[in-house]
Amino acid sequence: MENILALRKKISLIGSGKIKNILLIQPIQVSEKKLDIKISLNKRYYMYPPYALGILNTVLKKNKYFSSITDLNFEVFNYISTNKNCSTNELTDKWKSVLKKALSENKYDVVGVSCTFTMNHENMIEIFNEVKKFNKSIITIAGGVHVSNATELVLKEGKNIDFALTYEAEKSFVNFLDFINGNNDLKPYQVSTIYKDKFYQVSDRKNPEEHELN
Repeated sequence: MENILALRKKISLIGSGKIKNILLIQPIQVSEKKLDIKISLNKRYYMYPPYALGILNTVLKKNKYFSSITDLNFEVFNYISTNKNCSTNELTDKWKSVLKKALSENKYDVVGVSCTFTMNHENMIEIFNEVKKFNKSIITIAGGVHVSNATELVLKEGKNIDFALTYEAEKSFVNFLDFINGNNDLKPYQVSTIYKDKFYQVSDRKNPEEHELN
């Protein structure tokens, strides 16, 4: 009960109204500061579609939320491909401009970032910093394998991350959004936060069933 109370208090601090519009973001696979442009031009970095975010995007829409995806990993490597002599600073400017454009096009209530690998950690935090710089009232949620494995670390280092959703979020994401929207009959699960410098975690877990992933 203490954990759920902390979630409510954290939500009230952000002061957001009803949640409707969600932006899902795929970060750069490795911070652009550590990215080797020559290796990129030799196609030695991966470029997978954001499959997990695609599932969440569909789930959110089926539950009558507006949702869209911005793939910063693709945007950065596509920029390198078409601007072969670019600099690291240009890559930073590129993903920030793409993010700002996405945030400007719709009034998003929630921004979620999927952080699969530890090497995404730095860029994930920078993304959330830019989101809060754009609008402090946007609720920020981190998810993904790295976040599930290092939840407390992510929240402590990511000062602009409001909540972390752990493990598969096909059920928990919609549940938590409904909880934020004032459905007091719901009990959130698989969600963590830091409130007044203390880590709170609702560790109850509900895995998605096969038909929900199909």
